[in-house]
Amino acid sequence: MAGCARAAPKRTVAALDANPGNLAALERVIRDAGYGFCGARTPADLLLALKRESPGLVLVDLDGLASDDLEFLSVIQKHTIPFIVVSSSPHPTAPGVLSVGPDAIFTKPLALKKFLSLVAALLDTEGAEE
Repeated sequence: MAGCARAAPKRTVAALDANPGNLAALERVIRDAGYGFCGARTPADLLLALKRESPGLVLVDLDGLASDDLEFLSVIQKHTIPFIVVSSSPHPTAPGVLSVGPDAIFTKPLALKKFLSLVAALLDTEGAEE
């Protein structure tokens, strides 16, 4: 696992990205926005982060994942954690992605203002439910 920066419960974003450079850039963006960050490079590490950190939001970058790696998306759905799918593909419709109902799908490069607005809205919604 790439590592976690602590924040208040439900104010942490867990992210899966197989590319360490992308994961580091995403961490900077999320931390600069005032949220905790927990990065993972494999689906197994992400699932471990879900157990340890109880994040309020999950980001999943589909690039670099094999189709059989996508089974973990149903686990995210069972945790009822909002999640956003990110991909460099203009149509990230890998088998199983749409069926588990991501809260949003973003393509790279990210439109940061729109992306961070959604992150804030999803985390604030989670915080309001407590």
